[in-house]
Amino acid sequence: MKILKNLLLVGITILGVYFFSATMGILYFKVFPKESAGSFIGSKMLLGIPLAYIFSLTLLFTAFGDKRKQWWIGVLLVPAVLFELYFDLVHIYFQIVIGLVAFGLGKGIEFAITKLRHK
Repeated sequence: MKILKNLLLVGITILGVYFFSATMGILYFKVFPKESAGSFIGSKMLLGIPLAYIFSLTLLFTAFGDKRKQWWIGVLLVPAVLFELYFDLVHIYFQIVIGLVAFGLGKGIEFAITKLRHK
């Protein structure tokens, strides 16, 4: 049953990537304005896919994952990390910051949920 819950979180992560990739791409170009991918929103969406994946995967598994959530996060982030290492090694710190922000938000949500359950 826990595997089903984790697979559901992966599915929700994919939906999060779909909805937030353009926003993450726009954020990337606001932080790094000298990077040019054109003004086409599709280019921003494509560059935002790995960022949205890192953010939503880390957030959802930190907040709602089970006991082995760190294992799931680590294994599922391997493709995104390899992509970022190959295509954007210069700005790898930005992806790390995105992951840390998502981790912090996830821990906050997890803390709030446990406090509400024990009331």
